[in-house]
Order: sequence, then C-alpha cells, then structure tokens
Amino acid sequence: MARYAGVIGFSDSVEAPPGSGVWRKSITERAYRGSLTRIGQTFNDESSVNGVVAPATTISVVADSYAIEHFLEIKYVWWAGEKWTVTQVQSVKPRLIITLGEVFNG
Repeated sequence: MARYAGVIGFSDSVEAPPGSGVWRKSITERAYRGSLTRIGQTFNDESSVNGVVAPATTISVVADSYAIEHFLEIKYVWWAGEKWTVTQVQSVKPRLIITLGEVFNG
C-alpha cells in the first residue's frame, strides 16, 4: 500500500470585513498523512466530445479533530502534483476515507 502525505483544502464562509454582512468563500489548507488504498482511473465520455479520464483513487488519512468536525467541507486534495476534487468522504474514526474525482478548477 502506497503512502500519502499532502494537503487537503476545506471550504469556509468568512465575513469580510467583519460586521459588514458580506460573506465570501475561503479555503483553509491543512497537511495530513495516510495511505492510498485504491489507485485506478475511470473514463467518462458522456459529458464531452473527447471524454474525461479521472482517477478512481481512494485515500485514507489519519484525521485530527478539525478534519472530523469539517469533513463535509472538504473541496480538494493535493495528490500527484495536482488538486483533485473530492467526490465522496467517509468518516471512519480515526480516519477519513476520501475518493477523488476530476482535476479541481476552483
């Protein structure tokens, strides 16, 4: 089983400036370690002419209290030199099992 060490991006809403009533999205990045439990790829040719090749990769990370509290706000995971969208997250304490989708364009 391959090891994983990388950054996970969590989305958050921040009031800017404070007291203004205007909210915007903010990303908090945190470093995590774990294992690559499945490495593969999928091919989807329904949405475009050339099709989309995306990883069917699952990463299991050891979660801290922040990750367990905010796992529904995970937007992307750094892996293989790219940011990847997250298609599914399972909380199996003390780990999070994260399934990656396409390249993140945020």
